[in-house]
Amino acid sequence: GSKLTVAAGTKIYSLSHHYRSCDTGKWAAFTPRTHRDEQFMIAGPVRLGDRSGVGLHSVVLPGAELADESFLTIGSTLRGATEPNRVYAGNPAKEVGPRSMADIGEES
Repeated sequence: GSKLTVAAGTKIYSLSHHYRSCDTGKWAAFTPRTHRDEQFMIAGPVRLGDRSGVGLHSVVLPGAELADESFLTIGSTLRGATEPNRVYAGNPAKEVGPRSMADIGEES
């Protein structure tokens, strides 16, 4: 996007490793016994919208989309899509309220 802000320490991933049971499909904890055939790659484009912002030390996972004029707070983890003009926080990030561009000195 244009006019966006990505703070220091942010990590943006378009590819990730995950482990799951080949028998049940359930996610499995990684242990030294996890066979390499049980490793799966998750890949997806990341989109950060116009006038959006990502707070200090946040993580954006594969396939995530931060909508236009939305903000991801400090230390949050974003997966999936968000709605415009909203603030998201936590791990995983959840909507915590509206984002008013007027509050930061711009017209809404």
